[in-house]
Amino acid sequence: MPPRVYIRGRLESGVDLGLESTHIIFTKQRRGLDSAHSSLPLPLLLSLTDCWVPRRGQLPGTQRRNTSPHAMAGAVSNPEVFSYGVEAYEACKKRCLTSDILEEQKKVQEADLVIFQFPLYWFSVPAIMKGWMDRVLCQGFAFDFPGIYDAGFLKGKLALLSLTTGGTAEMYTRTGASGDFRYFLWPLQHGALHFCGFQVLAPQISFAPEYASEEERKAMVASWAQRLKTIWQEKPIQCTPPWYFGH
Repeated sequence: MPPRVYIRGRLESGVDLGLESTHIIFTKQRRGLDSAHSSLPLPLLLSLTDCWVPRRGQLPGTQRRNTSPHAMAGAVSNPEVFSYGVEAYEACKKRCLTSDILEEQKKVQEADLVIFQFPLYWFSVPAIMKGWMDRVLCQGFAFDFPGIYDAGFLKGKLALLSLTTGGTAEMYTRTGASGDFRYFLWPLQHGALHFCGFQVLAPQISFAPEYASEEERKAMVASWAQRLKTIWQEKPIQCTPPWYFGH
């Protein structure tokens, strides 16, 4: 099943509400309930954040999970030795990225908050979401040296990871089998999002919904829905090593 993306849109009446804009990148494993949040309709999710009513789209380049010359609309600068980072940077400067990538970049530029909703795969995002990051958050658009971290090109925007796990909350503690969950947030929140300039909100983590009771899953959804009502009042975390690893 291809991932679904709910993006900034307008009410059917065409009225511009002038509210904050949220871009949601949303993936799920299969049809049916595999996420604590699957039973919360995404239009309702956005309405709870006082955002515009979303329309649906698809992740760009979902046919290919690996980076390739197909992300460029024109000829690559060095076809003999292909380097995706170099070629994407050159294509970004020339506005020669493919139209689907340019459209996604436009949505990110217009968003005040970007939410990544996904099931945890190997302590990271699923491959198809990683592909979105590789293609959309390229050098020249999301960052350029020395424009990284607090000087990243997406500064002033908020980002939030909302995810579900297979393991229980007890497994993701300092004494648990998997260690403190904050350790695994470092490469995603700091190494990717903050690197591009995002201010990062605290993650929304729903532990082991597949093994939870129906009432427990409903409580997870209710907690997320309640948080979304006041999401614009939240302050970003201090995206520095002490937040992740302690003093």
